[in-house]
Amino acid sequence: MSANTDRGTELRENRATFPERVRLKDALEAARTAGRGGEAARLEARLAELPEIGPLEALRANAGLMGMLTAQRWIAMRSAQAEGAGPEQIGRGLGISKQSAWEFMKRRIDVRNHD
Repeated sequence: MSANTDRGTELRENRATFPERVRLKDALEAARTAGRGGEAARLEARLAELPEIGPLEALRANAGLMGMLTAQRWIAMRSAQAEGAGPEQIGRGLGISKQSAWEFMKRRIDVRNHD
């Protein structure tokens, strides 16, 4: 497995763990407030099994995944263009307008030309 794949897996797990921790904490508080001790104990045990992922860590994971997805989008867009697809077809494939597809491609080209 490549380092990029490993990093993507780690980012996906962190991104998914954070909302699960929030959901469990809310449920635990509700169970405690309602005096449901058995349920609270089960929720505490499940919460203890999850890695500690805070909101800033979740945001970093989200940003990392978005960066990876953007790079993959760019590669697919270039490949589609090389095979003869125009901005309208590429935009349709992405579920966006041809103008948005063209602007994304132009921004990526501009960034690459300034590196």
